[in-house]
Amino acid sequence: MHKKYLIPFCFLALNSYQYLSFSKFYKLDAKGLQESKEINIEKKLKTKKDIHNIKILLIDTLPLLAENIEKNILDETIRGVEIISETQFQNKKSFIAEGNVTVIKNNMILKANKLEYEKTDKILKITGDINFKSDDQFIRSSRIEYDIKNNQGFIKDAYGTLNFNTLDNIFSNKKSKNFNESFDLEDNSIRNVKLNKTTSLGVNEINFKDKKSVGLKLDLNEMQNWRFASEKIEIKDDRWTAKKLYLTNDPFKNPQLVINNNKFSSYEDDGEILIKSKWSTIVLDNFIKIPTGPRRYKVNKENNYRWEIGYDKKNKDGLFISRNFNTILIDKNKTTLDLKKSFFLQRSLIGETESFSKKNEPTLGPKVKQEAKALDLFGLEAELNSEFLGFDFLANAEFNSLDLEKFKKIISASSELSKVLYEENTNNMQKQTTFSIFSKYRDKVWNGSLGEIEILGSLGSKIEKNNYWIKNNIRKSSTIALSYGNYKSGKRNETSQIIDRKRLNIFLERNHTYPIWSPEIKSKFISSEYKYTPTVINYGLNLFVQTKADFYRYDDGKYQNLYTLRTGPELTLGNFKKRFLDYSKFSIFSKTTISDGKSPFSFDQSNDLHAIEFKFEQQLVGPLTMKLSTDYNLDINSDKYRELHNNKIEIGWNRRAYNLSIYYREDSQTGGINFQIHGFNFDGIGQSFK
Repeated sequence: MHKKYLIPFCFLALNSYQYLSFSKFYKLDAKGLQESKEINIEKKLKTKKDIHNIKILLIDTLPLLAENIEKNILDETIRGVEIISETQFQNKKSFIAEGNVTVIKNNMILKANKLEYEKTDKILKITGDINFKSDDQFIRSSRIEYDIKNNQGFIKDAYGTLNFNTLDNIFSNKKSKNFNESFDLEDNSIRNVKLNKTTSLGVNEINFKDKKSVGLKLDLNEMQNWRFASEKIEIKDDRWTAKKLYLTNDPFKNPQLVINNNKFSSYEDDGEILIKSKWSTIVLDNFIKIPTGPRRYKVNKENNYRWEIGYDKKNKDGLFISRNFNTILIDKNKTTLDLKKSFFLQRSLIGETESFSKKNEPTLGPKVKQEAKALDLFGLEAELNSEFLGFDFLANAEFNSLDLEKFKKIISASSELSKVLYEENTNNMQKQTTFSIFSKYRDKVWNGSLGEIEILGSLGSKIEKNNYWIKNNIRKSSTIALSYGNYKSGKRNETSQIIDRKRLNIFLERNHTYPIWSPEIKSKFISSEYKYTPTVINYGLNLFVQTKADFYRYDDGKYQNLYTLRTGPELTLGNFKKRFLDYSKFSIFSKTTISDGKSPFSFDQSNDLHAIEFKFEQQLVGPLTMKLSTDYNLDINSDKYRELHNNKIEIGWNRRAYNLSIYYREDSQTGGINFQIHGFNFDGIGQSFK
């Protein structure tokens, strides 16, 4: 019997584009199942890194249970497993328990009509209304067989629910607080449903803080609860297979999203656990089918989606496609290198590019239309992640051409060495202090109506403290940051002229959200009535107040002080449960900035000192919503005085289990598609959906 077992239910994350894998090492002795001293079972899963380092599995219970039963039968002094039934029979060949069979092992309980163990052949058979439960984990089956001698078996008519947050408790030698030996097998209800986290998959999703286009975005979050179903799961020599596997994140009957996996397999190869699905399809509302093709993942590795599509007008001349290479592991897997190659489709079709300045012009000179060379049609990105003396190190480089003759114009790069100095998390308070050392080449920042501005180079350090808390029903947050560095960028009002300055920045921010009208919500949990939203709508009227202070000091004696007040109401109406006009959200914020002094740079100069920000979201019919946002410029010194800018329009298709939205930003000429899968926490078993 191997001490390390595979994960048969890792398909639960396979095609949701988030792989959550768990395993541990265990040893069997006269005291039953115990944890190896190498691993602390009480460790909590808090970070993404923890999830990849801790691998614990549910179905390991099958071989472990079989071996414990064997030991218990052969040696009456062993108390690892407790078997209760109406009748029990034992001879030299077999052991049979029949009638309301209950098997208890620590935090695990299994109920069935019959349990049979063939001593000679070492085969465990469990039949008839099989129900396995451990805290929030549940499996229902009609028949289970496991051959200890040949390490093979199967689970027939499998349906279950899993909660990754409590998987640790299964093999704990301590009884869980929630452990209950009695549970109602007829109770198929789902209770206490609440949104946990969301996984996002988007084309050309943009970080609006720095306006950097990243092509396809894959936001990996911890989705705790899944429901699954399969006609038969087969086990053979640490390989787990199924012709068809179905999983859903939707807790309720007739799920809105189901992931179909054909010819699933999980096995170990050269010390690595591999997960494969020959073909998978996402089915939305039992109508729309989105083929995702064959999938292959490695446990404990970042698994990037290979093909990407994006749109970036300024830097890549529009539409492009990209493909990720396999992650390269360095220094005993402590360092990873990811590479991605790109083909600029729109640039190749037009035969021209407007992403570079002329040959003899400065790097940050005005971009002009020119002929695209063969090497201009291809790009490359690289990202390096590592750990260094307790610091996290991240470096990336992007080439929007492979023409090395204009090397300085085609590359942008950045690196950061960071460390969390202090962290505290409670129900009503979160605190974090971080320190970082950074360097950037051709970094892009967004400065309101001035648009995207490039910083040729920067090198410096930063310490930042963030707090969030709730007091007297008022949501509050604060940020204090101190940074110092050397910057090379375009001169104020003359962006093509590069200047070199040292800059000290002190940043202070405070946010308050005051409830003005806040009706009491009957329940914080959603029901099957919530077809269009994963959360209970907290409708009402809030007043948002933000104060900011920015102090800049430059080594040429110049300075800039900015004091900003941003405030306004936010009104939310409706429950988003009815089919027509049952959800509206509107906000109007006034922003006023007092400026003292002037920056020598263009990228951080004060701009749009007075403006009004509008945001509006409205349900139209069913799941269809429209979202609009814009800023009205009231700065008399701005070139866009009395003009609308930062215009964005978004059309959304909203469901309880998923969300699909399409958006376009007029100023930056960028748009994209964002697809979200919602993960829920819930109690109960539910009904099989296949």
